[in-house]
Amino acid sequence: MIAIAVAAGIEASALATLTRTHHVTIWWIFGLSFVLGCINMFNQPALQAFLPELVPRAAIPSAVSLNGVQTAAGRLAGPALAALLYAWKGPATCFAVNALSYVIVVVAMLSLRRGELHPTIARARTKGALKDSFRYAWRSPVHRGQLIANAFVGMFAWNFGIFFASFTQLVLHSGTLSLGLAESINATTAVIGGVILSRHLTAPTRRTYVGGCVALGTALGLTSLAPNLVTFYICMVLFGSTTVCYTAINLSLLQRVTPRERIGSVMTLSTYGTMGTTPVGALIVGWLTTIGTARAAIAAGSASLLISALVLTISARRQGRPLASFTSPPLDAA
Repeated sequence: MIAIAVAAGIEASALATLTRTHHVTIWWIFGLSFVLGCINMFNQPALQAFLPELVPRAAIPSAVSLNGVQTAAGRLAGPALAALLYAWKGPATCFAVNALSYVIVVVAMLSLRRGELHPTIARARTKGALKDSFRYAWRSPVHRGQLIANAFVGMFAWNFGIFFASFTQLVLHSGTLSLGLAESINATTAVIGGVILSRHLTAPTRRTYVGGCVALGTALGLTSLAPNLVTFYICMVLFGSTTVCYTAINLSLLQRVTPRERIGSVMTLSTYGTMGTTPVGALIVGWLTTIGTARAAIAAGSASLLISALVLTISARRQGRPLASFTSPPLDAA
């Protein structure tokens, strides 16, 4: 994780330098964006796999919820601070401050007291380990359905930036300020929802995950029907709280049903399911916005969540298992 932070800092420094020296081009931005995407693909699974080492296993759901809170807080404060800094000193300074922020990450990682961690047993690297991870997830009933559903949701429902930018600009014709206010509202409610969830999410089950799908799907469905800006802002309150709810339940449930030695590979598959399918979904969302409206694109995201909830429920009934039973020890758990 220290190496990941250093790599991200170098990427941000490169963008700051290119901007400061007036050598930045769209191709540099494309290239550095690709590098940042690769860094994030390592960072997200590493972060989720590291959480079990920070807290006892019983506290993992709360830790995941609090992690969602800090992410939401970053979404709330980050753009506002960046806008002020941009107006004051310009883009190069913004990128330079971003690069320096990774120094804080490195210092924080180095300051951890190793003796107080809850270390996991690292699995030996073997040939065919990736195939083995896929095989394990596919053979495990408690993983297969949820990971597939998460990938489906990531493809259609996780393009929030496209959803709300196109909705405010092309449907409500309300300008860029309305988008910034909407993002602040959903980030604020996400922080509040995450704090509440961290106190009450102690034993997530498949039923809880299905409930999270229904809640977020309903929030997106109502957003797609919003007739005016005031209603849209009210929907943002629902969206912010249900987004952190879905994310926390998804990650904490996967952590709960996965043996400690397999958490890294399972969380990697979960990240691939979300981040890996989102670019494909962005093309579909853009196409739906072009041939129809942003309402249709948001409705498709809502449908992906509700369909996932329905399929998981039907699948559980066909197996003769209640949803709450999908928390049994995984296949190779000791």
